[in-house]
Amino acid sequence: MFRFSYLLRQSLLVLLFCGFVAGVTSPSAQSLAVVQVLPGTPGRLLIEGAGPAGQAWSFRDSYAGIVGLGERVRGFQVFDGSVKQVEVRRMAPGQCESAEPAATF
Repeated sequence: MFRFSYLLRQSLLVLLFCGFVAGVTSPSAQSLAVVQVLPGTPGRLLIEGAGPAGQAWSFRDSYAGIVGLGERVRGFQVFDGSVKQVEVRRMAPGQCESAEPAATF
């Protein structure tokens, strides 16, 4: 079995989730995302982003041959323009809807 080094594994994880985050907004929308590998928690990332305000949030469920990514999203939160947290309801794996338009996640 081929074993990746810790740094290589974390780098691949970041690249995978950069593609995953690209699916959060529509292709025509401009957005910015920051991805951080959380120290001491292998395989866990903190992703923060901003883009045009919206109420429907959709994540890619598959990328690079990996399926079920929408089920791996945990602790998803969105915020309005005044940085007030907006309630989010999970509709299905990788599909969320916010009670009000939000621009930051």
